[in-house]
Amino acid sequence: MARPKGQDRYANFPISILAVEDIRTVALNALYYSVGRLAECKPMTIQEAVNYLNLPSGKLTLWQSNSMYIYNEYKWRSRIMTGANANQLVLFYRGQETRYDEVMKFRAYLAIKSIIGRGAYKRTSITHVVARMFGMTDKELSECTDGNKTRWARRRQFAKLTKGLTNDYHLAYYAPKGCRGFFVSFVLSYESLKQECTYTIRKKASDKTTETGNIREALLKNLKHLGV
Repeated sequence: MARPKGQDRYANFPISILAVEDIRTVALNALYYSVGRLAECKPMTIQEAVNYLNLPSGKLTLWQSNSMYIYNEYKWRSRIMTGANANQLVLFYRGQETRYDEVMKFRAYLAIKSIIGRGAYKRTSITHVVARMFGMTDKELSECTDGNKTRWARRRQFAKLTKGLTNDYHLAYYAPKGCRGFFVSFVLSYESLKQECTYTIRKKASDKTTETGNIREALLKNLKHLGV
């Protein structure tokens, strides 16, 4: 499923909301949180926040009774944020998109969004992405016994996610040979990401070589000073 396009607003919420297994509840809590956050931080009335996100306002009393509750419930649990098109969250909440592969792909999208943050790209790992998919830490994933979650940490299963994200969410994915982890971006093309990462890797290698040379030079000077 491709991301909705147009003048839609984005809803921002903490990654801990993904700890809930039911995607409909995840989507609804994400919307409630976003409305409550706008109402407190802008500030806006609940109705203004609902209108700002272009959400259906027919059941305004539900937005009013639940948004601040969910916002206050989650705002201290995690400072790690993610976000999605509000209309896309509505599709999941209404059950218009329930296919297992689409749900997992959407969770992976939210996980990677939380990892990249406000930057253009980020280096990460399979474990880190999968942990974020379910609102967990890497340590919690390593201790997890739920095979429906841990299966996605296998390379073959994870490759299915990245392929789907590349096709439907415009993910650029680059895994250099001999490098631990991989690089991801939703704003750069594959070629641009590869170029950026190659420069970064070479620069770090050059800086490390320079640092090693400086340490060696300083050591030789000290030895000379000591008459060795």
